[in-house]
Amino acid sequence: MFCTACGDLVVTRPRCDGGIELLLWLFFCPPGLIYSAWRHSGWKCPLCGGQALIPADSPNVLRMMR
Repeated sequence: MFCTACGDLVVTRPRCDGGIELLLWLFFCPPGLIYSAWRHSGWKCPLCGGQALIPADSPNVLRMMR
């Protein structure tokens, strides 16, 4: 992913723990769905905390990198 706030290529990860997500899915389906949606919705740049991330292979990123 490319952060438009700081201009760096970063590797993003979902927030929180996947184990909690698995437990919620195994035992309580509706909370598991809600937790999964929340966990995968908030991508942030690990360097600056910005949320304006775009895919690294986007034409706009390639233009900015030149």
